[in-house]
Amino acid sequence: MSKVILAAKKLHYNKIILSSANKMKCTWKVINEEKAAKNNISDIQSLMTDNKVLMNQNKIANIFNSLFVSIKDSINADNNKHINSQMINPINYLANNFRRPVTKISWQSASTYKIEKIIKSLRTKNSCGYDEISNQILKLSAPFIISLLTHICNAVLSIGFSLTN
Repeated sequence: MSKVILAAKKLHYNKIILSSANKMKCTWKVINEEKAAKNNISDIQSLMTDNKVLMNQNKIANIFNSLFVSIKDSINADNNKHINSQMINPINYLANNFRRPVTKISWQSASTYKIEKIIKSLRTKNSCGYDEISNQILKLSAPFIISLLTHICNAVLSIGFSLTN
């Protein structure tokens, strides 16, 4: 029976999404509606412990808190016991587990054509990341910075890390 319900829901939502003007917005609306429907779980009103029914929310919260703390403590104790029993030194661990030499990575230099193609493929947006440069600014300035950007990418790839970090 649940397969029939799922199939009906899928058909219904597909019909709604396909008939909408903004498919992405409609898709997220459907997702959020379904998420809200599944999150309608009622709060715990009572808890039975030690043959007693507790109705006080603070006492219930404290019981759950002490349970989770005791679980955390037992996990930490098990982990510490395991680590202390082996006395693992990170360098020895690496030496013992990676005896074969790492294969050499071969890479090709990035070309201005490839970098320009990547920049053009970006969506034009005003939002920016941690570098505070938006895709729109990057696209507009690409003709002026493409050769420098290509040089930086190749330098980072050749030395294996960024000098700015």
